[in-house]
Amino acid sequence: MANNKDSYISPLSTRYASAEMQHIFSENFKFRTWRRLWIALARAEQALGLDITDEQIAEMEAHKDDIDYATAEAREREVRHDVMAHVYAFGRQCPKAEPIIHLGATSCYVGDNTDVIILREASQLVLRKAAQVLRNLAAFAEQYKALPCLAYTHLQPAQLTTVGKRATLWMYELTQDIENLEFQLGRLRLLHGQADLPLRRDGQHLHGYLLPLGEEIVDIADEGAGHLRDVNQPGFSIGQRHKCAEFGDAGHLPGDNGPNR
Repeated sequence: MANNKDSYISPLSTRYASAEMQHIFSENFKFRTWRRLWIALARAEQALGLDITDEQIAEMEAHKDDIDYATAEAREREVRHDVMAHVYAFGRQCPKAEPIIHLGATSCYVGDNTDVIILREASQLVLRKAAQVLRNLAAFAEQYKALPCLAYTHLQPAQLTTVGKRATLWMYELTQDIENLEFQLGRLRLLHGQADLPLRRDGQHLHGYLLPLGEEIVDIADEGAGHLRDVNQPGFSIGQRHKCAEFGDAGHLPGDNGPNR
C-alpha cells in the first residue's frame, strides 16, 4: 500500500504512528477481534443454556486468526454488508459452528465493541509511551536544573529561570494529559449483549438468554473470555446510540516497565 501512488495514504500512519499503533488499527486486529467476540458470545450463550457444543466453540477457536479475506471481500461485494460477509467467511471455515456464529447479535456487537477495544489498546499504548517521555524529561530537568535561561511572556523576554525549571512545566502539562486519559480509560465500557428482535431457536426465546450477556465479553489482552460490567446509563456513544461507553474513573500512572522510546 505504501508504494501505491494512486491511492490516498495518511501521514498519520506513514509519518507519525509507531508499528504498534498501526497494528492496533489494522484490519487483522479488527477482524480477529470480531472473531474473539463471536467466540465469547458463543461461550456465554452455551452457559445460558443454548444448544451450543464444545466442538463448535473449539472449531471457532481453531480459526480465530486465519481470516479468509478473499472469501469475505467477495461476499461483501454481493451483500454490501461487512459483518455478514465476515460471518459467512468464518462459517465457511467452521462448518460445524456456522449455525451459531453471530447468533442473535447485531452488527453493533462486533462493530462497536471492537471500536471500544481499539480505543482501549491505543490509549494504553499512549500511556506507556507518555510515561517514558516523563522519565526522559525528568532526567533532562535534573541535568539542566541550574542552567539559566530567559523565560518568555507575551512573546518577549521576561525574568530569569532555568532550563530544568522550564522542563518541569512541560512535565506538569503532560501529567495532566496522562491523568485525563487514565480517567477516561478507567470507565471505558463495552456494549452489553442484546438480541436483535425476539428470535426463537429450538423453541426458546433467544432474546431472554442474551440479556445477561454484558457479563461475558472478550479480553483481548489475555486472548480469553473476561468480564465487564453491564451499562445501563447513557454515556459517550460510538456509532449508533447505544448504552455502550461512559468515561469516568481515575487510574494509575503506568509503571516503570514501559518501552524505552
